[in-house]
Amino acid sequence: MNTKGETKDRFVIIMAGGRGERFWPLSREARPKQLLALVGERTLLQQAVDRVLPLVPPKNIFIITNRVQLAEVARQVPKIPKSNLIAEPIGRDTCAAVTLGAALVGARSTTAVMAVLPADHVIPEEKKFQQVLADAFDLAARGQVIVTIGIKPTEPATGYGYIRVGPPLPPPTGAKPYKTAFYKAEQFVEKPHFDKALEYLQSGQYRWNAGMFIWSFVTITEGLQKHQPEMYEACRRWFDLAAKPTKLAKQLENDYPALKKISIDYALMEHAQNVVVAEGNFAWDDLGSWTALARHLKPDAEGNCAVAEFVHVEKARRRARGSRALAILASHSVCSTAFRLNGFVGYGLWFRRRWALRHPRAATCARQKPVCSTAFRLNARCLGLAQPACISSAVESGRIPRFHKRGYSCNSVAALVKAQLGW
Repeated sequence: MNTKGETKDRFVIIMAGGRGERFWPLSREARPKQLLALVGERTLLQQAVDRVLPLVPPKNIFIITNRVQLAEVARQVPKIPKSNLIAEPIGRDTCAAVTLGAALVGARSTTAVMAVLPADHVIPEEKKFQQVLADAFDLAARGQVIVTIGIKPTEPATGYGYIRVGPPLPPPTGAKPYKTAFYKAEQFVEKPHFDKALEYLQSGQYRWNAGMFIWSFVTITEGLQKHQPEMYEACRRWFDLAAKPTKLAKQLENDYPALKKISIDYALMEHAQNVVVAEGNFAWDDLGSWTALARHLKPDAEGNCAVAEFVHVEKARRRARGSRALAILASHSVCSTAFRLNGFVGYGLWFRRRWALRHPRAATCARQKPVCSTAFRLNARCLGLAQPACISSAVESGRIPRFHKRGYSCNSVAALVKAQLGW
């Protein structure tokens, strides 16, 4: 696809931060989803690196992460030089990460072309992805264009931003026709409601915004200078210190708190007039939730998906993951905040690190102590000591309030339950 000589000015910046919330409790701040092997035997970060190695050498791959995750990132990608693993002092959204990556790449080569890619996407069709990325690299190197990869919608998804595209663009003068179709980006739109997403799907003029960008060092710095001058000035400072890691780290410590917290889409993409959309004709998923994970797992006859030792009782269409995932699913009266046993997701919604008793008979899950005590994180302090009927009756009678979005810690819920039931 590319000769060795063609890759020397091509770089990849992989954004690998995050707070580990979407796949909590399996994910944590120190191990967000890109550091987990959710699909296959290798983690999402490792897969992201594997996908680009045929196009760029390891020394041209930078990973932007944070201090909490830096050690685990280094452990997972030993082929990447440690000097290419950069920890942001604090999170400032994607524009700051992109600016930092541009400074690091530009310090290596001011004629560089770089791809900015998330670490947590699932792209099973690697060859197709690599062809699109190679064509995008070539186009970005020929002129001052910003290339973003758009995915043709397959459903009226409401969880993605969309890009309205114009007619296909001809190949640059003197260039062979690309295998990838390119379009002029006409409009970036926010995550729509269902009816609007359906309209986008049926029109054929919209693509999912996959958050993957390709541009030259010159193009990105000129864009920042025009639309985000403060970021541009920060880029200049970091560019000057890129070869001095200690001084760069101190400068980042000083600069980051004052940086605007803004995404690259808001900061640049929605303002730039030179954006081109590459048709991402490959299977793609940003794996944003436990529900999304089920699309990549083989279900059993009743629709259950598991990557674990899984015991299923009565209720169908569940997802389980963990070394010893055990689910006792008696009925939908089980707590709608969902079971949590090594990452098992049960019924309904949950509120991040806050526990709630939302269903009138939520505590019937106490029929199994291990399940109950893990699901509610109360261990033997609370639900695991009670009879199901006792707690169910207490909830229904109002002696145990139904906690809604106002979250309570495990200790506070345990204390309240024990006090109300006289334990």
